[in-house]
Amino acid sequence: MTPTKREFWGIIRRKTRQKRQPRFESATVVALTLQGEPIIAFMGTLLPSKKTYPHMQHYTPAVGDRVMLIDGIIIGGWRA
Repeated sequence: MTPTKREFWGIIRRKTRQKRQPRFESATVVALTLQGEPIIAFMGTLLPSKKTYPHMQHYTPAVGDRVMLIDGIIIGGWRA
């Protein structure tokens, strides 16, 4: 499921109201599923995550991209 910008900012607002700061993480796309969902390895780890992560509509993941996540949602990436 790919959240829209409005849905993403709604998630951030709800987290902020809960008095919890959003969690920022960076990772590298190591593979793509057949559906095009990225499989990532977080910085500082050697093994890829066992789950896939949703990404914003404007971003098309590619293997080797560095990505930024906020609360488990890929908000964008750049080619390494």
